[in-house]
Parts: sequence; C-alpha cells; structure tokens
Amino acid sequence: MSRERVLVIGHRSPDSDAVCAAIGYAYFKNMVDRSRLYVACAAGPLNPETSYIVERFGLEPPVQVESVAATVADMTLSRPITLSPGHSILDAIRLIREKHLYSLPVVDAENRLVGVIDVELPPEIAGVLLSGILSDTLLLTLSTATEKDVTVAHRLGEMTGLDLAELGKELLAVSITTKGVSAREIVTRDFKEYQLLGKKIGVNQIMVLDEEELTAREGEIKYEMEQLFREGGYHLLVLLITNPLTRKGEEIWVQGEEEIVEKAFGVKVVDGKCHVPEVMSRKKDFIPRLAVALRR
Repeated sequence: MSRERVLVIGHRSPDSDAVCAAIGYAYFKNMVDRSRLYVACAAGPLNPETSYIVERFGLEPPVQVESVAATVADMTLSRPITLSPGHSILDAIRLIREKHLYSLPVVDAENRLVGVIDVELPPEIAGVLLSGILSDTLLLTLSTATEKDVTVAHRLGEMTGLDLAELGKELLAVSITTKGVSAREIVTRDFKEYQLLGKKIGVNQIMVLDEEELTAREGEIKYEMEQLFREGGYHLLVLLITNPLTRKGEEIWVQGEEEIVEKAFGVKVVDGKCHVPEVMSRKKDFIPRLAVALRR
C-alpha cells in the first residue's frame, strides 16, 4: 500500500534557509511518522547557493512546486508528545524509544517551549541545516541572528566536523557573484512582497563583493526594476545591495515613491539611488523602518 505524500515547502522565491529547513523537516517527519511520505519541495527554482549546498552534501534537489493552494481542512492538527522539566532522563529515553522519536520538546506548565531533547542527525542533514542558518544570518552577523542560532550553528558544526567560517566562505563565494546572472534574476532572485499601510512594496536584497559589477550594469538592472514595478503594480520597489566583507552599509536602488525611503532613513535619493551606513536585515530593520515612516 502506497503512503500518502505530504509536501514540505517554504516561501516563494526560495532562499537557502527556506529550502534547507524543508529538507531537514521532511527528514525529521519521515523518521517519526512512517504512515506518510514527506517530500522536501521548493516554491520556485533554486538559486546558485542553494544548488551548491544540496550538491555539496550529496542530497537530491527538492521537488519544485509551481502552485500550492491549501486550506485549513488540509492540515493535520495533533498535540505533540512533550515532557516537562520535572521528568527524568529515563522518561525521555523511554519515550524516544517507544514512539520512535528523533526530537522531544520540553515545555513548562504553561506549555511554552523551554528546550528540546534530540538525537544525532546524519552529517548531510546537519550540514544542510547549518548552511541554512549561516546563509540566513550572513554568517551569524545580522541583527536577526539569535543566541539560539549561534548555539545551534556551533552544535551542527561539531556534528559535521565543519568549520563555520570556512563553510561560510564557501557559501559566500557561490552566492555573491552576479557574473552570468541576468538583470531580471538580480532583481527577483530573493524578492519579497509586503503590504504596508495600503502600500504594495517589493524588496530584493543581493550580496556582492565588487559593487562595480552592478554599477556597470545599472541601466539594464534599472530597466528590469521598472518593468517589475509596472507589472506588479507596486508603490515602491527596492534593491538592497550589501557587501558582506566591507560592511560599510547598504546601497539602495529605488523605483517608485522615493520619499518613503527618504523619510525612513533621513537620506536623499538621487538618480534612483542612495546609501545607508548600516547593514540591515530586510525583515528586522528595513521593512519596520518603512512602516514607521508611513505612519508619520
């Protein structure tokens, strides 16, 4: 009898952490639930960094899914197996063996997660998860990097025998080049869309080592920004350009309502460009500042 297939998938225009998380979670679910087959998927083509990660750790590329329409009825809601801090290690071992678990949450009296008891992951899965963390946090340097990110990254490094700095350099070398990349892909590779106080805003963030690579192609890149701006009916379209080595700030290219960016960061947009002297997380720094500006 064939098992029901369950797709494990991240967000659209997937970056490495979305795909790596899907691979890791699909592996975990296949270990603890033998009644279904969990399949890691990606909501769009893999970028060069993600393709490198999958190939480096010898895994099959995730299935590409073009469209997913889910409803609440599609979800299986069940209470997870947990332990309280008062349970013994023997209780934990017994549960893990009896229920074939690879992870056991520990929760307090108010059902809040306080920790996780887990077992060793295969090196290739641990390596993929580590790569996802390093990619998403720019080698643990972004403001979005938490203490848990740091702790888990170092633990995964120990499990795989990988040096975090060396793996980070590998990922940067793959992800930051724009040579051979079309102007359209530069604008859309890690594109995210937001609705802020009635404004439709699109933001992409790209890392480069040599800003001149983009400057030399400014005309074609801005043309693609304008095309995407019109196609999507955006009020504002932004390209954030980050050099992870110099860390001198963000070069910002703007299409549309430039005054939103000017008000948010106290800068003047000239010829569709400006500079902010700080390296930002799009989710934690850039978008919240735009929201504050729109409320003024």
